[in-house]
Amino acid sequence: MSQLCQDPQGQVLVVAQTSADFAAGRPYPATPIGVWDTAGWRQQQSCVAPFGGGNLISTDGRRLAVNSSARAIRVWGLGHPSPTNRLSFPGEIRELAFSRNGRLLAAANLAGTVRVWEAPRFREPTEFQAHAHPVSALAFSPDSRRLATAAEGDDAVKLWDVDTWQELIRLPHERVGLRELHFSADDNQLAATTSSGDLLFWRAPTLAEIETRQKGAKAQ
Repeated sequence: MSQLCQDPQGQVLVVAQTSADFAAGRPYPATPIGVWDTAGWRQQQSCVAPFGGGNLISTDGRRLAVNSSARAIRVWGLGHPSPTNRLSFPGEIRELAFSRNGRLLAAANLAGTVRVWEAPRFREPTEFQAHAHPVSALAFSPDSRRLATAAEGDDAVKLWDVDTWQELIRLPHERVGLRELHFSADDNQLAATTSSGDLLFWRAPTLAEIETRQKGAKAQ
């Protein structure tokens, strides 16, 4: 069974050969991970690292982040044989994503907390309580200025301002079990998949549109 991950520009494909025998609560199994250049389909890099599968691997085309245990993330610079950074995060990690510009790496856990590191040093992370329930999905917008999060048991997707980490807006829904979030390439729509196989869409307002709405609400 393979887990696939691609950078936003489509230049790098990461393939992790996950184990079908992995069980929650056990140490993550040693997993072969290969990095491929999509232009000529040449393998750029390979390594073996603990990996539990799911949405816990991400690349921005320059770095690779892998959730290597329930509470730790390893980061490689592509072309480096060994991890360049090891990041800790209390609570079982559920989601992992780089921003499109590669400046930020976000992770979320079962407690509903999001922790964000800034590349390339990955020091002094920002942490905030995004939801009261376990975070089930997160995604950066193509302009890298907003972060979308969803949680089990919540009835809305939240958009966050990456400069202030303040909540910008809530996008309501009536479904449970959102599993993945994806912005469209033109930044105009946000899509989510559910555990029942449904696909949901929202209009994704820009920061300028959100600011205009907020000013209008204050003026009333």
